[in-house]
Amino acid sequence: GKKLDIVIYDTTTKPPVAATLAQRLIYEDRVPVILGSGSSLDNLAMMEVTEKAKIPLFIPSSASPLITEKGYKWVWRLSLTDKTGAGSLGKLINQKPEWDRVAILYENTDYGSPPSEIVADIIKRSTGKQLVAMEAYSKGDADFRGQLQKIKNANPKLLIKWGYYTEAALIGRQVQVVGLIAQLLGNQALAIPEYPKLAGTVSNGVMFFSGTSSYYNPDPKMQSFGKRYLERFNRVPTDASIDGYDGITILAEVLNKVGTDPQKIQSALNASTFQGIGGNIKFDATGQAQKGVMLMKIEDGRTRFVEYLQP
Repeated sequence: GKKLDIVIYDTTTKPPVAATLAQRLIYEDRVPVILGSGSSLDNLAMMEVTEKAKIPLFIPSSASPLITEKGYKWVWRLSLTDKTGAGSLGKLINQKPEWDRVAILYENTDYGSPPSEIVADIIKRSTGKQLVAMEAYSKGDADFRGQLQKIKNANPKLLIKWGYYTEAALIGRQVQVVGLIAQLLGNQALAIPEYPKLAGTVSNGVMFFSGTSSYYNPDPKMQSFGKRYLERFNRVPTDASIDGYDGITILAEVLNKVGTDPQKIQSALNASTFQGIGGNIKFDATGQAQKGVMLMKIEDGRTRFVEYLQP
């Protein structure tokens, strides 16, 4: 019969701020569990704090593979990992003979580098495929023409963009400026509805992968949720919104079942199976929920489902 009392702080997407706020939540606010940020770098910083304090850090939506690869016992992640997405993209590229020359442009952080290296390694080991260019940029950059000119000179058939949607929109515009002609394929950050709005017409034809916790998933249960969300908030839910809904629902179920003892919360998250919007949710030994992968394409500013991909 108790209501959840949620203490909210803004990390401003700065990892040191995120770590400081995690300490405040634990030692001043005395929370039994922390619901993580949407930023992978924020969560990687908070994990150092929560692991030492033995407080659960539950991350609804954050894609860096490192989050669940450090061997930590007090972190769980609900969303699709970029490692899984990268593997799926690699398999997709192998199925497309026309994508024989591939270039990668990625954010040079713990968010963008690891999955880009995974895709690059798959391409290098694939018969009939060639990685013709691999260029990096820094988070927050606004000018990518130097990297794009190098990529253009390599004459790729496919350009993979790996980073946040804000930079991806600028990259799309500058692709046209330098006259680069290639199929653009992005990571799941492009599922954010703001991406085609920022990119404008240059987003047409862009493809990207997404987890099955997506408004664009044709599953009837997901479509029903999306309709209710649209009616209530007058906008479609992002993948982060959907994972956030499932996340807070899971935590409410756990708190209702075992109370606020962190160790009991840890045990319940490890042992239980939960019902999410898109199906059952169970966490593996690393704290990672298993997710399916979908290929999406933007046409006339609208995102549509193309096919399910092999994880």
